[in-house]
Amino acid sequence: MDKLLRRIAQLERTVKRLETRESPIVVSLVTALTSVDWTGDAKTVADNGVIDLSAVFGAPAGIKAAHCIIYVADGTPDVGFRLGSEAGQTLFGQRTQVANIRNINAGWVPCDANGDITALFTGDIDLVSLFITAFEI
Repeated sequence: MDKLLRRIAQLERTVKRLETRESPIVVSLVTALTSVDWTGDAKTVADNGVIDLSAVFGAPAGIKAAHCIIYVADGTPDVGFRLGSEAGQTLFGQRTQVANIRNINAGWVPCDANGDITALFTGDIDLVSLFITAFEI
């Protein structure tokens, strides 16, 4: 009987833990979210700052992460563009590796509490494109 009671208590703890556990939901998009401000435009360090994904790209407010594809090209090699959940916490990016060659990268970027990301440019870049292909809610 004691063994049965211990097993029931263990199962109750497991059920409680599973009920409170949050599982992320990934929404994959058939058509990527785009913005007229992020389709081959030139960007500078003056463009550093928060990108409101709901206002600029039409993503739902409060998303937890965005799967991004970025393209960069510039006449100067080694100019960088990074994304992160806030300034100083850039987790994903791409630099111009060779002059006038388009460089592509894709990856997950965590969002801040509002569902926004932060962009950081290390210099002027002639061509920057950003697409959102999925997001986590």
